[in-house]
Amino acid sequence: MKIGILGAAGIVGVQLLSLAIKHKKINKIYAFSSSHNGKYLWHLYPHLKGVYEDILLEPTIENLGLCDVIFIALPHGESMKVAENILKSKCKIIDLGADFRFDDCRKFEETYSAKHLLSQYNTMFEYGICEVNHKKIAKNSKYIACPGCIATAVVLGIYPIINEKLAKNNNFIIDAKVGSSGGGKTISEASMHMFKFNSIRAYKLVYHRHIEEIANYFNCQFNEEIELSLNCYSVNMVRGVLCSIYFELKDEVDNTRLHSIFTNIYRDSKFVRIFKHKIGKDQHPNPQLLMGSNFCDISVSSRGNKCVILVAIDNLMKGSAGQAFQIFNIINGFPETEGIDMIPIYPV
Repeated sequence: MKIGILGAAGIVGVQLLSLAIKHKKINKIYAFSSSHNGKYLWHLYPHLKGVYEDILLEPTIENLGLCDVIFIALPHGESMKVAENILKSKCKIIDLGADFRFDDCRKFEETYSAKHLLSQYNTMFEYGICEVNHKKIAKNSKYIACPGCIATAVVLGIYPIINEKLAKNNNFIIDAKVGSSGGGKTISEASMHMFKFNSIRAYKLVYHRHIEEIANYFNCQFNEEIELSLNCYSVNMVRGVLCSIYFELKDEVDNTRLHSIFTNIYRDSKFVRIFKHKIGKDQHPNPQLLMGSNFCDISVSSRGNKCVILVAIDNLMKGSAGQAFQIFNIINGFPETEGIDMIPIYPV
Protein backbone atom coordinates (compact mmCIF):
# COMPACT_ATOMS: atom_id res chain seq x y z
CA MET A 1 0.00 0.00 0.00
CA LYS A 2 1.18 3.51 -0.84
CA ILE A 3 0.68 6.24 1.74
CA GLY A 4 1.32 9.97 1.80
CA ILE A 5 2.09 12.21 4.76
CA LEU A 6 1.11 15.82 4.26
CA GLY A 7 3.06 17.97 6.70
CA ALA A 8 5.87 15.43 6.96
CA ALA A 9 8.37 18.01 8.22
CA GLY A 10 6.37 18.66 11.39
CA ILE A 11 6.76 16.89 14.72
CA VAL A 12 3.66 14.72 14.20
CA GLY A 13 4.54 14.17 10.54
CA VAL A 14 7.93 12.74 11.47
CA GLN A 15 6.32 10.44 14.04
CA LEU A 16 3.89 9.24 11.37
CA LEU A 17 6.76 8.55 9.00
CA SER A 18 8.69 6.63 11.66
CA LEU A 19 5.69 4.36 12.20
CA ALA A 20 5.06 3.96 8.47
CA ILE A 21 8.62 2.75 7.86
CA LYS A 22 8.07 -0.25 10.16
CA HIS A 23 4.53 -1.05 8.95
CA LYS A 24 4.48 -4.39 7.10
CA LYS A 25 1.56 -3.45 4.82
CA ILE A 26 3.14 -0.23 3.51
CA ASN A 27 5.49 -0.50 0.55
CA LYS A 28 5.85 3.18 -0.41
CA ILE A 29 5.89 6.39 1.61
CA TYR A 30 5.51 9.80 0.01
CA ALA A 31 6.53 12.62 2.36
CA PHE A 32 5.03 15.99 1.41
CA SER A 33 5.99 19.47 2.58
CA SER A 34 5.16 22.83 0.98
CA SER A 35 7.80 24.70 2.98
CA HIS A 36 10.64 22.16 2.62
CA ASN A 37 9.95 20.42 -0.69
CA GLY A 38 13.10 19.36 -2.52
CA LYS A 39 15.02 18.88 0.74
CA TYR A 40 16.00 15.62 2.36
CA LEU A 41 13.97 15.01 5.50
CA TRP A 42 17.01 13.66 7.32
CA HIS A 43 18.69 17.06 6.86
CA LEU A 44 15.94 18.44 9.12
CA TYR A 45 15.83 15.37 11.38
CA PRO A 46 19.27 13.70 11.39
CA HIS A 47 17.99 10.70 13.36
CA LEU A 48 16.40 9.57 10.06
CA LYS A 49 19.74 9.36 8.21
CA GLY A 50 20.01 5.90 6.68
CA VAL A 51 16.38 5.25 7.61
CA TYR A 52 14.46 7.48 5.19
CA GLU A 53 16.47 9.25 2.52
CA ASP A 54 13.84 10.30 -0.04
CA ILE A 55 13.36 14.00 -0.69
CA LEU A 56 10.30 15.90 0.47
CA LEU A 57 7.77 16.41 -2.32
CA GLU A 58 5.51 19.29 -3.25
CA PRO A 59 1.90 18.28 -2.45
CA THR A 60 0.58 18.75 -5.99
CA ILE A 61 -2.62 17.09 -7.16
CA GLU A 62 -0.55 14.72 -9.28
CA ASN A 63 1.73 13.72 -6.40
CA LEU A 64 -1.13 13.28 -3.94
CA GLY A 65 -2.88 11.08 -6.48
CA LEU A 66 -0.09 8.53 -6.15
CA CYS A 67 -1.34 7.55 -2.68
CA ASP A 68 -3.92 5.07 -1.45
CA VAL A 69 -4.17 6.75 1.96
CA ILE A 70 -3.12 10.27 2.96
CA PHE A 71 -2.37 11.38 6.49
CA ILE A 72 -2.86 15.14 6.89
CA ALA A 73 -0.66 16.47 9.68
CA LEU A 74 -1.12 20.21 9.22
CA PRO A 75 -1.97 23.00 11.67
CA HIS A 76 -5.64 23.59 12.44
CA GLY A 77 -7.37 25.39 9.59
CA GLU A 78 -4.94 24.14 6.93
CA SER A 79 -6.47 20.73 6.14
CA MET A 80 -9.60 22.22 4.60
CA LYS A 81 -7.43 24.26 2.20
CA VAL A 82 -5.98 21.14 0.62
CA ALA A 83 -8.57 18.44 1.34
CA GLU A 84 -10.98 19.13 -1.52
CA ASN A 85 -8.60 17.91 -4.21
CA ILE A 86 -7.87 14.79 -2.17
CA LEU A 87 -11.58 14.20 -1.56
CA LYS A 88 -12.17 14.20 -5.30
CA SER A 89 -9.68 11.36 -5.70
CA LYS A 90 -9.99 7.78 -4.48
CA CYS A 91 -7.63 8.33 -1.55
CA LYS A 92 -8.64 7.58 1.99
CA ILE A 93 -7.96 10.45 4.39
CA ILE A 94 -6.91 10.46 8.03
CA ASP A 95 -6.82 14.08 9.18
CA LEU A 96 -4.95 14.83 12.40
CA GLY A 97 -6.10 18.46 12.55
CA ALA A 98 -9.35 19.83 13.97
CA ASP A 99 -10.97 20.82 10.68
CA PHE A 100 -13.28 17.80 10.34
CA ARG A 101 -13.89 16.83 13.97
CA PHE A 102 -17.28 18.58 14.13
CA ASP A 103 -20.36 17.62 12.14
CA ASP A 104 -21.60 21.18 12.57
CA CYS A 105 -19.08 23.56 10.99
CA ARG A 106 -20.43 26.46 13.03
CA LYS A 107 -19.01 24.80 16.13
CA PHE A 108 -15.58 24.62 14.46
CA GLU A 109 -15.83 28.27 13.45
CA GLU A 110 -16.77 29.36 16.97
CA THR A 111 -14.02 27.28 18.56
CA TYR A 112 -11.16 28.07 16.17
CA SER A 113 -12.22 31.57 15.05
CA ALA A 114 -11.91 30.64 11.40
CA LYS A 115 -14.41 30.22 8.60
CA HIS A 116 -14.75 26.64 7.42
CA LEU A 117 -14.09 26.34 3.70
CA LEU A 118 -15.48 22.83 3.14
CA SER A 119 -18.64 22.65 5.24
CA GLN A 120 -20.27 20.31 2.73
CA TYR A 121 -17.76 17.58 3.59
CA ASN A 122 -17.74 17.59 7.39
CA THR A 123 -20.46 14.99 7.85
CA MET A 124 -18.44 12.58 5.71
CA PHE A 125 -15.76 12.29 8.42
CA GLU A 126 -16.00 9.92 11.36
CA TYR A 127 -14.52 10.82 14.76
CA GLY A 128 -11.56 8.52 15.32
CA ILE A 129 -11.24 7.41 18.94
CA CYS A 130 -10.89 3.73 18.15
CA GLU A 131 -11.84 2.16 21.49
CA VAL A 132 -15.23 3.89 21.69
CA ASN A 133 -16.01 4.42 18.01
CA HIS A 134 -14.57 1.29 16.40
CA LYS A 135 -17.69 0.15 14.52
CA LYS A 136 -18.36 3.57 12.97
CA ILE A 137 -14.71 3.96 11.96
CA ALA A 138 -14.71 0.53 10.32
CA LYS A 139 -18.04 1.23 8.60
CA ASN A 140 -16.95 4.62 7.26
CA SER A 141 -13.49 3.33 6.26
CA LYS A 142 -12.84 6.33 4.00
CA TYR A 143 -12.54 9.63 5.87
CA ILE A 144 -11.56 9.85 9.53
CA ALA A 145 -10.87 12.84 11.79
CA CYS A 146 -8.23 11.97 14.36
CA PRO A 147 -9.00 13.49 17.81
CA GLY A 148 -6.76 15.87 19.74
CA CYS A 149 -4.41 14.52 22.40
CA ILE A 150 -6.18 15.96 25.46
CA ALA A 151 -9.56 15.07 23.96
CA THR A 152 -8.42 11.48 23.47
CA ALA A 153 -7.33 11.16 27.10
CA VAL A 154 -10.47 12.76 28.51
CA VAL A 155 -12.94 10.87 26.32
CA LEU A 156 -11.34 7.52 27.17
CA GLY A 157 -11.31 8.51 30.84
CA ILE A 158 -14.94 9.54 31.27
CA TYR A 159 -16.59 7.32 28.65
CA PRO A 160 -17.31 4.50 31.16
CA ILE A 161 -18.80 7.03 33.60
CA ILE A 162 -21.13 8.54 30.99
CA ASN A 163 -21.99 5.13 29.57
CA GLU A 164 -23.05 3.86 33.02
CA LYS A 165 -24.71 7.18 33.98
CA LEU A 166 -22.70 7.41 37.21
CA ALA A 167 -21.85 11.12 37.31
CA LYS A 168 -23.86 13.70 39.22
CA ASN A 169 -24.85 16.49 36.82
CA ASN A 170 -22.19 15.36 34.29
CA ASN A 171 -19.89 18.06 35.62
CA PHE A 172 -16.15 17.35 35.25
CA ILE A 173 -13.09 19.37 36.28
CA ILE A 174 -9.91 18.42 34.43
CA ASP A 175 -6.25 19.23 35.00
CA ALA A 176 -4.05 18.39 32.00
CA LYS A 177 -0.27 18.30 32.27
CA VAL A 178 1.22 18.45 28.77
CA GLY A 179 4.75 17.96 27.43
CA SER A 180 6.37 20.53 25.16
CA SER A 181 5.78 18.53 21.95
CA GLY A 182 2.07 19.23 22.44
CA GLY A 183 2.75 22.71 21.08
CA GLY A 184 4.46 21.46 17.91
CA LYS A 185 7.46 23.31 16.43
CA THR A 186 6.16 26.83 16.93
CA ILE A 187 8.77 28.87 18.78
CA SER A 188 7.68 31.32 21.47
CA GLU A 189 9.14 32.90 24.56
CA ALA A 190 7.28 30.38 26.69
CA SER A 191 8.92 27.49 24.82
CA MET A 192 12.48 28.71 25.45
CA HIS A 193 14.56 26.36 27.61
CA MET A 194 15.51 28.98 30.21
CA PHE A 195 11.84 29.67 30.93
CA LYS A 196 10.48 26.15 30.50
CA PHE A 197 13.05 24.08 32.39
CA ASN A 198 12.23 23.48 36.10
CA SER A 199 8.84 25.05 35.49
CA ILE A 200 5.17 24.10 35.70
CA ARG A 201 3.30 26.84 33.85
CA ALA A 202 -0.46 27.22 33.62
CA TYR A 203 -1.42 28.33 30.12
CA LYS A 204 -5.12 27.60 29.71
CA LEU A 205 -7.39 27.85 32.73
CA VAL A 206 -11.09 26.88 32.86
CA TYR A 207 -11.39 26.78 29.07
CA HIS A 208 -9.47 24.97 26.32
CA ARG A 209 -10.82 24.44 22.81
CA HIS A 210 -10.71 20.65 23.24
CA ILE A 211 -13.68 21.13 25.60
CA GLU A 212 -15.92 21.66 22.56
CA GLU A 213 -14.57 18.55 20.85
CA ILE A 214 -15.14 16.40 23.94
CA ALA A 215 -18.64 17.78 24.59
CA ASN A 216 -19.57 17.37 20.93
CA TYR A 217 -18.61 13.68 20.98
CA PHE A 218 -20.73 12.86 24.04
CA ASN A 219 -23.64 14.90 22.73
CA CYS A 220 -23.57 13.00 19.42
CA GLN A 221 -22.93 9.59 20.99
CA PHE A 222 -25.25 9.68 24.01
CA ASN A 223 -27.37 12.80 23.47
CA GLU A 224 -25.90 13.91 26.80
CA GLU A 225 -24.87 17.43 27.72
CA ILE A 226 -21.72 17.56 29.84
CA GLU A 227 -20.09 20.48 31.61
CA LEU A 228 -16.30 20.68 31.52
CA SER A 229 -13.67 22.89 33.07
CA LEU A 230 -10.27 22.16 31.52
CA ASN A 231 -7.07 23.61 32.98
CA CYS A 232 -3.77 23.02 31.16
CA TYR A 233 -0.22 23.08 32.45
CA SER A 234 3.06 22.96 30.55
CA VAL A 235 5.45 20.64 32.38
CA ASN A 236 9.13 19.82 32.10
CA MET A 237 8.96 16.87 29.69
CA VAL A 238 8.94 16.50 25.91
CA ARG A 239 6.29 13.81 25.44
CA GLY A 240 3.28 12.92 27.51
CA VAL A 241 -0.13 13.99 28.77
CA LEU A 242 -1.51 13.29 32.24
CA CYS A 243 -5.14 14.23 32.84
CA SER A 244 -6.66 14.31 36.33
CA ILE A 245 -10.47 14.28 36.08
CA TYR A 246 -12.53 15.22 39.15
CA PHE A 247 -16.30 14.81 39.55
CA GLU A 248 -19.08 13.70 41.89
CA LEU A 249 -20.88 10.39 41.63
CA LYS A 250 -24.67 10.24 41.84
CA ASP A 251 -24.32 7.57 44.50
CA GLU A 252 -21.38 6.06 46.33
CA VAL A 253 -19.57 3.49 44.21
CA ASP A 254 -16.63 1.63 45.68
CA ASN A 255 -13.27 1.24 43.95
CA THR A 256 -13.78 -2.45 43.22
CA ARG A 257 -16.96 -1.83 41.25
CA LEU A 258 -15.49 1.17 39.43
CA HIS A 259 -12.45 -0.84 38.43
CA SER A 260 -14.72 -3.63 37.21
CA ILE A 261 -16.76 -1.20 35.09
CA PHE A 262 -13.66 0.23 33.41
CA THR A 263 -12.09 -3.18 32.90
CA ASN A 264 -15.27 -4.55 31.34
CA ILE A 265 -15.71 -1.64 28.92
CA TYR A 266 -12.12 -1.83 27.70
CA ARG A 267 -11.77 -5.61 27.92
CA ASP A 268 -11.25 -5.97 24.14
CA SER A 269 -8.97 -2.97 23.79
CA LYS A 270 -5.42 -3.66 22.65
CA PHE A 271 -4.07 -0.41 24.05
CA VAL A 272 -6.05 0.70 27.12
CA ARG A 273 -4.55 -0.53 30.40
CA ILE A 274 -6.53 -0.17 33.64
CA PHE A 275 -4.34 0.35 36.69
CA LYS A 276 -5.11 -1.26 40.03
CA HIS A 277 -1.71 -1.46 41.68
CA LYS A 278 -1.40 -1.44 45.45
CA ILE A 279 2.36 -1.88 45.65
CA GLY A 280 5.38 -0.20 44.09
CA LYS A 281 6.09 3.43 43.33
CA ASP A 282 3.76 3.68 40.32
CA GLN A 283 0.28 2.85 41.59
CA HIS A 284 -1.34 5.25 39.11
CA PRO A 285 -0.79 6.22 35.46
CA ASN A 286 2.41 8.07 34.68
CA PRO A 287 3.37 9.23 31.15
CA GLN A 288 6.92 7.98 31.75
CA LEU A 289 5.60 4.41 31.78
CA LEU A 290 4.31 4.51 28.20
CA MET A 291 6.72 6.76 26.29
CA GLY A 292 6.96 5.80 22.64
CA SER A 293 3.94 3.48 22.81
CA ASN A 294 0.29 3.61 21.82
CA PHE A 295 -0.94 2.70 25.31
CA CYS A 296 -3.47 4.68 27.30
CA ASP A 297 -3.23 4.05 31.04
CA ILE A 298 -6.25 4.75 33.28
CA SER A 299 -6.95 4.53 37.00
CA VAL A 300 -10.14 5.38 38.87
CA SER A 301 -10.49 6.05 42.61
CA SER A 302 -13.40 7.09 44.80
CA ARG A 303 -14.16 8.03 48.37
CA GLY A 304 -17.80 8.52 49.20
CA ASN A 305 -19.27 10.26 46.18
CA LYS A 306 -15.99 11.97 45.23
CA CYS A 307 -14.15 10.43 42.31
CA VAL A 308 -10.92 11.03 40.37
CA ILE A 309 -9.79 9.44 37.13
CA LEU A 310 -6.18 9.61 35.95
CA VAL A 311 -5.33 9.12 32.28
CA ALA A 312 -1.84 9.05 30.77
CA ILE A 313 -0.85 8.91 27.10
CA ASP A 314 2.09 9.73 24.87
CA ASN A 315 0.70 12.73 22.99
CA LEU A 316 2.70 11.92 19.84
CA MET A 317 1.50 8.31 19.84
CA LYS A 318 -1.96 7.61 21.28
CA GLY A 319 -2.58 11.35 21.15
CA SER A 320 -1.84 11.67 17.42
CA ALA A 321 0.34 9.50 15.14
CA GLY A 322 -0.13 6.18 16.96
CA GLN A 323 -3.88 6.60 17.03
CA ALA A 324 -3.83 7.63 13.35
CA PHE A 325 -2.15 4.33 12.49
CA GLN A 326 -4.59 2.45 14.67
CA ILE A 327 -7.30 4.04 12.52
CA PHE A 328 -5.32 3.19 9.37
CA ASN A 329 -5.25 -0.46 10.38
CA ILE A 330 -8.98 -0.57 11.15
CA ILE A 331 -10.17 1.06 7.92
CA ASN A 332 -7.94 -1.20 5.82
CA GLY A 333 -8.77 -4.44 7.61
CA PHE A 334 -5.26 -4.92 8.98
CA PRO A 335 -4.52 -6.23 12.49
CA GLU A 336 -5.22 -3.30 14.80
CA THR A 337 -1.78 -3.47 16.40
CA GLU A 338 0.22 -3.68 13.16
CA GLY A 339 3.17 -1.28 13.31
CA ILE A 340 2.17 0.24 16.67
CA ASP A 341 2.66 -2.61 19.13
CA MET A 342 5.96 -1.29 20.48
CA ILE A 343 6.92 -1.69 24.12
CA PRO A 344 7.30 1.62 25.99
CA ILE A 345 10.83 2.99 26.31
CA TYR A 346 11.72 2.92 30.01
CA PRO A 347 13.37 4.55 31.80
CA VAL A 348 13.54 7.85 29.93
